[in-house]
Amino acid sequence: MRTTDDRRCRDLICDRRTGQKWVDKFCEMAARHGCVCEDKQRSRDVAAVALFDGRRLVLPDTQICKNKSVVLPEIKHKSPTLHGQYGWEEYRLVDCVEYAKQSGLQVIMAIHDWALAGGKDCDFNDIRHWRWADVLVMAEKWDYRNPKGKTWLGGQSAVVPMLYWNTSRFAPLESHPFFAEGERCISRKVRRNPSRPTYRQTMLFNRNHA
Repeated sequence: MRTTDDRRCRDLICDRRTGQKWVDKFCEMAARHGCVCEDKQRSRDVAAVALFDGRRLVLPDTQICKNKSVVLPEIKHKSPTLHGQYGWEEYRLVDCVEYAKQSGLQVIMAIHDWALAGGKDCDFNDIRHWRWADVLVMAEKWDYRNPKGKTWLGGQSAVVPMLYWNTSRFAPLESHPFFAEGERCISRKVRRNPSRPTYRQTMLFNRNHA
């Protein structure tokens, strides 16, 4: 059996802080691509869940909407293992797959690969460093299963089954329909007069109304 790197389990607070930072960066990036982005896990002591058939399904980190379509990304900031694979807790995949099947919505894993970005502590966010895969496709085939993987569970270090996929199974995030159009140009120099209506908006009252 292969050994796994357990450094990720040494500092829960640091891991959560880093994870939140990259969820924030993902949301900012999604917004620049015309998405409405919702962070489902922010400021929560316990994970956001959905109830189904007597079970509690842990929800993905975020929800993004664009052109009346919805995608739920699980955000990761990680690099490949020495074997060139990305790992994920099996129970998390099971929950996301069930949610995708019951809701009919696409659930994806979106990975910021810090090996491509130049280091784990990098701050610069470039969409070219992101990879993604659909959880339904991930559930059909994985490349390695470790029954004794180390992770955080309920705030405690735990041993759970981990699944691993070759990085070649993940596509550049730029290829996803929500991100393929490129970033929208947002001018910060033009300031709108708040007393004037925006495009397709009418005033609720006359500006000269006493």
